[in-house]
Amino acid sequence: MSKFWQDVVEQPQAAKDLIDHVGVIREKARKLTQGRVLFAGMGASLHACRPAALFLKSRGFGAEVSELSELVWYETDYAVKKHETVIFVSQSGESAELINLLEKHPAFLEKAILVTNNPESKSAALFSRDRVFEILAGKERAMGASKTFVNTVLLLLILAAEWASEELPLSRFVICAEKAVKTDADTLTDYLETSRLPIIVGRGFSLGVAEMIRLMFAEVPKMNMAVFSGGAFRHGPLELLESDPLVILLNPEGKTSDLMEKLANELSGKCRVSMLTNAEKERTSQILTLLVGEGLTEELAPLVFLMPFQKAAETLAKKAGYDPGEGVYASKVTRVE
Repeated sequence: MSKFWQDVVEQPQAAKDLIDHVGVIREKARKLTQGRVLFAGMGASLHACRPAALFLKSRGFGAEVSELSELVWYETDYAVKKHETVIFVSQSGESAELINLLEKHPAFLEKAILVTNNPESKSAALFSRDRVFEILAGKERAMGASKTFVNTVLLLLILAAEWASEELPLSRFVICAEKAVKTDADTLTDYLETSRLPIIVGRGFSLGVAEMIRLMFAEVPKMNMAVFSGGAFRHGPLELLESDPLVILLNPEGKTSDLMEKLANELSGKCRVSMLTNAEKERTSQILTLLVGEGLTEELAPLVFLMPFQKAAETLAKKAGYDPGEGVYASKVTRVE
């Protein structure tokens, strides 16, 4: 078993470990002043911010997401002045950009919190303990993020839901994650292996997961993908149908699920189409459908859509002669900006 796959199969338990501490997380969240919220991170940490930011915006809160490397050099004055709460996300707590920002601009510490898997990190030492939120994912061995990504998304959604006075079906998530890790992904893997450029299409809460899938495939089997929102795909990229692509739709049941079903039907017959969804419906046999995440809200369902792709990434990396847990040029912790 590769280091990457060891991390993947531990995702349901890691999620349960986090959910078991939901009361503590909510209590700490209630002590914070929200106002306008800025989420900032790099790589998987950046993509993990997007669902919570969207959750807050869809409930009328002010929320933005910024890449830390851009924030350091171009957005610091704006970020300090315009946001009451800044949420820095770093799974290692040692990212070069975060250390650089906190050392150059200590004013952030007065309004920031840190979400991390390493509460003993260099950046965590700069925060008071009540401003450090641990994702409790346990040790992650592989370069490609898996359980740290899932737990970060969950923790940030717990924060957002607490501020919005809402509840999430968290216990149901663990059940769905256990099932999703075991989902048969052989046909999806074959589709991906024989595609020159797979295209992932999502909307809303699926987009951060879509970006994570693209990052994971770059890190693990060293493959490239394109990512588009469902709306943006119609504005020009439909011309990519001329190259006979593989289009994979991430479609949780929710506000835009009917629009995504319509897109899938239009694409069917023009190219290979796959859909990951938690809605059981009659679909043409030309659409390869993976049903995962049944009973989850549209905020949580995309997280379990990630898991069949993890299985595909593991298989394709091994077929290409790569160790799924190791980088060739990149490393798990980026210490140089």
